[in-house]
Amino acid sequence: KLGLARRKTGEIIITFKRTDGNTATTYLNGAQIESSTVNTSAFIALDQIVLGRTVGSQYLNCNIAEFVLLSESTDGTESIGSDAQRIIVENYLSARYAIALSSNDYYNGDSHADNYDFNVAGVGMSGTDTHLDSQGTGSIRITANASNLADGEYMLWGDNGGASTFSEVSSTSAYNISDLKWYMTETGTPSTTGDVGAFNIVFDISAYDFGNLDVATCLDGSLFIAFDTDDDGVFNESVDDQASVVLTVIGTEASVSSTDFTLDASNDTRFALMYQSRVVYDGTNWSGTASSSTEPDTGDDCYSLVITNNATATLDATTAVDVFSVEVESGSTLVLDSNAFNVLTVAENLTLTGTGEFIVKGTSQLIQSHTGTTSNTGTSFYNQIVVPAGSTYWY
Repeated sequence: KLGLARRKTGEIIITFKRTDGNTATTYLNGAQIESSTVNTSAFIALDQIVLGRTVGSQYLNCNIAEFVLLSESTDGTESIGSDAQRIIVENYLSARYAIALSSNDYYNGDSHADNYDFNVAGVGMSGTDTHLDSQGTGSIRITANASNLADGEYMLWGDNGGASTFSEVSSTSAYNISDLKWYMTETGTPSTTGDVGAFNIVFDISAYDFGNLDVATCLDGSLFIAFDTDDDGVFNESVDDQASVVLTVIGTEASVSSTDFTLDASNDTRFALMYQSRVVYDGTNWSGTASSSTEPDTGDDCYSLVITNNATATLDATTAVDVFSVEVESGSTLVLDSNAFNVLTVAENLTLTGTGEFIVKGTSQLIQSHTGTTSNTGTSFYNQIVVPAGSTYWY
C-alpha cells in the first residue's frame, strides 16, 4: 500500500492497494475512489519508490506527514491486499492527524474529551482478511482468536499520550495508577456492536517507571489492569466498572488473557495500569496490608508504610513488621509499642514530614537494613525507654 497524491485541498489520507491479481485500488479517507487492472510489469521494487515526483518533472505541492508501507506477512498469514490491515492503519492515521474518515471509522477514542489519539492499533476482520496480532507504536500488544471474529468486527485501542509514570490514586490509597491511559472500541460497522471474542493483552513494562519498587521481585501479583467502563473518569469502581484483572509478570512482559475477564462489547472501555506501592493507615483502616485490614507484617516488605490523615497508628503485634520505607505525614504519628517481639525492619529511609512523629517504646526495636549513610528526614523521633526494676546494676 502506497501513499499517492491527488488534486485535493486540506489534510487527507490516501491509500493505494495493489493485489497479486493485478488490481490497483485507491482510497480517499477510507472510501474507495477508483479501481483498475494494471500490468504485471508495473510492480516495482522497494528501492524504486519515489515520493513526491512522477517519472517526469511533475512534483507534489504538499507536506507528507507520514508514509506507511505494508507488505505480505513473513509467515504468509496476511496477504499484501489485506483490507483488515488497511482499515486499521487508516483509523490510526485518522486519530493521529485528526482527519475524519468517510468510511470504516471504527475507533471512538479520538473523539473523546481526553483525546485518546495516540498509538492507535487494532485487530479485526474484513471479508476473509484477518489481522490478529497488533502492537502499533505503543507498548501494548493484543492478539485475537480468529475463530471468534466475523466479517466487519474490529477491536481498536489508543492512548492519551500520557507519561510512562504513575500517580497515587488518592492520599489514602495503597495503589498508583498509570498516567498513560487507554481507550478501547470493540465494534462492527459504525454504531453497531461487535464482539471479537477472546484475546490476549501483553504490556511491555520496560517502558514504565515504577519508582522505587523492586520490579523483579515485587511486581508479579501486584500489577493489574483497572477499568473505567462507565466513562466517569474513576477507574476500578467496585459497582460500576469491570473488576480489575491481575497481570502475570515474566521478565519485561506483563500479560493476561481475556478469558480471565469479560468486557461489555456494547460499551467502549477505558483502562489503565495499577500497582500496589504502599500500605496506608488513615486513622480508621489499614489499606494494602498482606493480611487485609490489619496492621502490616513480614509480607509487606515490598511496600512503603504511610501514616496519613492526622492518624495515630500503633504497631503492637507480637510478630515482626517488614516494609520498604516509612513515611509519617504531618499531624500523624507512628508508635512502635512496647513488646519484646515488636521489631520494625525498614529497608530504606524513614521520613517524617512537618509535625509527623515516630515513637519507639520500651523493648520494641527499629532496624534499618540499608547500606551507606542515613537518608532519614524529620525531627520528631522519640525513644521512650522503660526503666527496669532496681537491681545491683541499676540505681
